[in-house]
Amino acid sequence: MKRYQALFLGIAALAAPANAASEQFNLLCTGTMTETSTFSPDKASQYQKEFRIDLASGRWCEGECKRPSNFATVEADRLVFIDHEDETKTLDSRSLEMVDRTTGKHSSYVMVIAYGRQKLTSSSVSEGDCEIRPFSGFPEVVTKF
Repeated sequence: MKRYQALFLGIAALAAPANAASEQFNLLCTGTMTETSTFSPDKASQYQKEFRIDLASGRWCEGECKRPSNFATVEADRLVFIDHEDETKTLDSRSLEMVDRTTGKHSSYVMVIAYGRQKLTSSSVSEGDCEIRPFSGFPEVVTKF
């Protein structure tokens, strides 16, 4: 019996680091971003974004990673980085950025409507694919107090 306990504990010890490692990773996402505006023709361009993700702490950051943020939502099938809506008398805005965990698809949507003498609309839609990369960590925050 003790032999089996030792074997089980050995297997469990090997499995634990693998699970912990999968909680931290980078995602390199590339695709096409299309920008539209009331007074401009649509403009499409290629984009590349790298996200640093730590599911255990519920934090993520992008690019140079000056300050990690909390996820808006973490679900079994998707990671939602940003989900924000704001309405005022003169401005409506909506931002949504996420990755589908089942397909690796990245999508981002930003829309701004400004109300004044004329209604002005601007939007940006990004769609692409993500590849997993090794976790590059979060920067150390140095504080005075």
